[in-house]
Amino acid sequence: MLGKVLTGNGITAYGNGAYSLIGGDELSDAERDQLQQLPPAPRCLPRAARRSGDLFVC
Repeated sequence: MLGKVLTGNGITAYGNGAYSLIGGDELSDAERDQLQQLPPAPRCLPRAARRSGDLFVC
């Protein structure tokens, strides 16, 4: 679901069964390393986010 939201907002693109970062080829090696070190996005938000009406709810 998160990939669809990011793609819908022009941040990622989907093709060949995978998402890619738009403009990712313009990142420096250091910027790419920083992104790869980030923790993975959660598949669902905590219950508090669900109660707040956030869109990213499973």
